[in-house]
Amino acid sequence: MQAGATQLTSDEIAELIVGKTVTAKSGDKRFLFHYSEDNVLSGKMIDGDWSDTGYYGITDDDRVCLSMTNDQGRLRCLTLLKADDTVKKYNADGDMTFELLEFQEGNQL
Repeated sequence: MQAGATQLTSDEIAELIVGKTVTAKSGDKRFLFHYSEDNVLSGKMIDGDWSDTGYYGITDDDRVCLSMTNDQGRLRCLTLLKADDTVKKYNADGDMTFELLEFQEGNQL
Protein backbone atom coordinates (compact mmCIF):
# COMPACT_ATOMS: atom_id res chain seq x y z
CA MET A 1 0.00 0.00 0.00
CA GLN A 2 2.97 2.28 0.57
CA ALA A 3 3.74 1.92 -3.14
CA GLY A 4 0.29 3.17 -4.13
CA ALA A 5 -1.87 0.04 -4.01
CA THR A 6 -5.43 0.26 -2.73
CA GLN A 7 -7.25 -2.33 -0.67
CA LEU A 8 -10.40 -3.68 -2.28
CA THR A 9 -13.61 -3.31 -0.29
CA SER A 10 -15.94 -6.20 0.50
CA ASP A 11 -18.26 -5.09 -2.31
CA GLU A 12 -15.37 -4.86 -4.79
CA ILE A 13 -14.14 -8.32 -3.79
CA ALA A 14 -17.62 -9.77 -4.26
CA GLU A 15 -17.98 -8.17 -7.68
CA LEU A 16 -14.56 -9.45 -8.71
CA ILE A 17 -14.81 -13.12 -7.66
CA VAL A 18 -18.33 -14.34 -6.79
CA GLY A 19 -19.69 -16.61 -9.51
CA LYS A 20 -16.40 -16.48 -11.40
CA THR A 21 -13.39 -18.61 -12.17
CA VAL A 22 -10.16 -16.84 -11.30
CA THR A 23 -6.82 -17.69 -12.89
CA ALA A 24 -4.08 -17.09 -10.34
CA LYS A 25 -0.36 -17.64 -10.04
CA SER A 26 1.91 -18.34 -7.14
CA GLY A 27 5.55 -18.43 -8.14
CA ASP A 28 5.79 -20.52 -11.31
CA LYS A 29 2.53 -22.38 -10.66
CA ARG A 30 -0.84 -21.40 -12.09
CA PHE A 31 -4.24 -22.27 -10.69
CA LEU A 32 -7.95 -21.99 -11.45
CA PHE A 33 -10.31 -21.20 -8.56
CA HIS A 34 -14.08 -21.10 -8.87
CA TYR A 35 -15.91 -19.01 -6.25
CA SER A 36 -19.51 -20.25 -6.49
CA GLU A 37 -22.46 -18.11 -5.49
CA ASP A 38 -23.18 -20.55 -2.61
CA ASN A 39 -19.70 -20.06 -1.05
CA VAL A 40 -18.13 -23.27 -2.37
CA LEU A 41 -14.52 -22.80 -3.44
CA SER A 42 -13.10 -25.26 -5.98
CA GLY A 43 -9.57 -25.18 -7.29
CA LYS A 44 -7.10 -27.02 -9.47
CA MET A 45 -3.53 -26.54 -10.57
CA ILE A 46 -3.06 -25.94 -14.29
CA ASP A 47 -0.71 -28.63 -15.66
CA GLY A 48 -0.48 -30.21 -12.21
CA ASP A 49 -2.16 -32.86 -10.08
CA TRP A 50 -3.54 -30.73 -7.23
CA SER A 51 -7.25 -30.10 -6.90
CA ASP A 52 -9.48 -29.46 -3.90
CA THR A 53 -12.81 -28.10 -2.73
CA GLY A 54 -13.58 -25.99 0.31
CA TYR A 55 -15.54 -22.88 1.19
CA TYR A 56 -15.07 -19.13 1.32
CA GLY A 57 -16.73 -16.02 2.66
CA ILE A 58 -16.26 -12.29 2.24
CA THR A 59 -16.07 -10.38 5.51
CA ASP A 60 -17.49 -6.99 6.37
CA ASP A 61 -13.93 -5.79 7.04
CA ASP A 62 -12.79 -6.15 3.41
CA ARG A 63 -11.22 -9.62 3.37
CA VAL A 64 -11.96 -12.97 1.78
CA CYS A 65 -11.60 -15.95 4.11
CA LEU A 66 -11.32 -19.51 2.86
CA SER A 67 -10.72 -23.04 4.00
CA MET A 68 -9.51 -25.97 1.91
CA THR A 69 -8.73 -29.55 3.04
CA ASN A 70 -5.20 -28.77 4.29
CA ASP A 71 -6.62 -25.97 6.48
CA GLN A 72 -8.50 -28.63 8.52
CA GLY A 73 -11.54 -26.38 9.00
CA ARG A 74 -9.51 -23.30 9.86
CA LEU A 75 -10.16 -20.10 7.89
CA ARG A 76 -7.36 -18.16 6.22
CA CYS A 77 -8.31 -14.54 5.67
CA LEU A 78 -6.71 -12.61 2.83
CA THR A 79 -6.60 -8.98 1.80
CA LEU A 80 -6.80 -8.05 -1.88
CA LEU A 81 -4.72 -5.10 -3.06
CA LYS A 82 -4.91 -3.49 -6.47
CA ALA A 83 -2.10 -1.51 -8.09
CA ASP A 84 -2.59 -0.36 -11.67
CA ASP A 85 -4.59 -3.27 -13.13
CA THR A 86 -2.95 -5.96 -10.98
CA VAL A 87 -4.75 -7.62 -8.05
CA LYS A 88 -2.77 -9.56 -5.45
CA LYS A 89 -3.82 -11.53 -2.37
CA TYR A 90 -1.94 -11.06 0.91
CA ASN A 91 -2.13 -13.22 4.03
CA ALA A 92 -2.35 -12.00 7.64
CA ASP A 93 1.46 -11.78 7.84
CA GLY A 94 1.56 -9.43 4.84
CA ASP A 95 3.04 -12.03 2.46
CA MET A 96 1.70 -12.15 -1.09
CA THR A 97 0.07 -15.52 -1.75
CA PHE A 98 -1.38 -15.13 -5.26
CA GLU A 99 -1.50 -12.73 -8.16
CA LEU A 100 -4.95 -12.81 -9.77
CA LEU A 101 -4.56 -12.83 -13.54
CA GLU A 102 -7.96 -13.35 -15.15
CA PHE A 103 -11.64 -13.42 -14.16
CA GLN A 104 -14.16 -15.47 -16.18
CA GLU A 105 -17.90 -15.76 -15.60
CA GLY A 106 -19.13 -19.15 -14.37
CA ASN A 107 -17.34 -22.37 -13.53
CA GLN A 108 -14.48 -22.87 -15.98
CA LEU A 109 -12.88 -25.79 -14.11
